Amino acid sequence: MTITRFSRLAALLVAIGMAPALASAAPFMNIDFEGDAAGSAPSVSAPGNPMTKPSAIGGYTATTSDSPPTAASGTIVVGSAPGMAQGAIMTTNPANAELGALWIDNNGFGAVGQKVRMSFDVNILAAPTVALTQPKLLAGGGSAGIILGMNAFTNSGSQQSFRFAAAPTSETGGVFAFRSADNTTLVDFFNYVEGTTYNVAIEADYTTGKVKAFVDGIEKISNHTFLLANEPSATTGEYFFHLNGEAGYANSVAIDNIQSSVVPEPASLGLAGAAALSLFVVRRRQRGNA
Repeated sequence: MTITRFSRLAALLVAIGMAPALASAAPFMNIDFEGDAAGSAPSVSAPGNPMTKPSAIGGYTATTSDSPPTAASGTIVVGSAPGMAQGAIMTTNPANAELGALWIDNNGFGAVGQKVRMSFDVNILAAPTVALTQPKLLAGGGSAGIILGMNAFTNSGSQQSFRFAAAPTSETGGVFAFRSADNTTLVDFFNYVEGTTYNVAIEADYTTGKVKAFVDGIEKISNHTFLLANEPSATTGEYFFHLNGEAGYANSVAIDNIQSSVVPEPASLGLAGAAALSLFVVRRRQRGNA
C-alpha cells in the first residue's frame, strides 16, 4: 500500500472513530404539522404522531366536552408562527387558569439507549412577566415562572429525565433553562426573545446523569445534572410539553419539528469503523483483480 493510500485509509478511520458525540441513529420520533389542517387540533392517527389530548392537568380530561380543548379552557391548534410554516400553537385563556399540554406518548415508540437526543423548534409568542404557577429561583439570581415545560420520562417510571423550561423575565423575553435535580432552581443557559423561533437540541446521558443543550446548533450548557442515579437500559417512553397559565393572563407558545433519536455508543462507532475498513480492503482487492 502506498503512503498516499495509507493516508487516505487513516483519515477515513480517524473520521469514523472521532464522529461527533451528537451523531445519532434515525429518529424514532419525527413530528411536524405540515400535513395537518390549520385551525384544527394536531393529528393523532398515525404511529409516531403526537398523542395530543387534554389531560387531567388543568382540570379537564379527554372525556369532557373540552376534547379537543376550546378557547375557554386553553387550545392546542395547528397554525403559523414567525419562522414556522405550520406548528402546534398552545394557548391559555386569560379568564381561565387551565393548562394546555402536548403529549407524545409511547404509543408509537419505546427506544432503549443510554444517550438520547431530543430537538424541537420553539417560539414563545406571548407570556406574562409575572411568576406563574411554577415559580423557581434562577441560578444566576432572581426568580421566574415557568411558562413552558418539556419533560421526558422513561418506561420504568422510577426516574424522570431532563426537564426543560422557558421562563419569562421581562415583557419581551426570558430564559431557556433546565430544572435542578431537586426541582428548586432553574439553571438558565440562553436568553430568548419573544416572537423568535429557536431550535433547541438536548442530549441526555442516563449513565452519567448529565445533560447538555444546544440552541441553533451552538452548545450552551454541558454536564448539567438531571438524574441523581444511573438508570441502566433506559427506555424513553413519553415526552410532553405543558403550558402553564394563570387567571388574568393569556400566553401562547408554538412548537414544531419534534425529533428524538438514540445516540450510538462508542462501541457501535468502533464496529462501524471496522466495517468500513473491511469494505475498503474488499474494494481494493476487487480493483486489483479487475
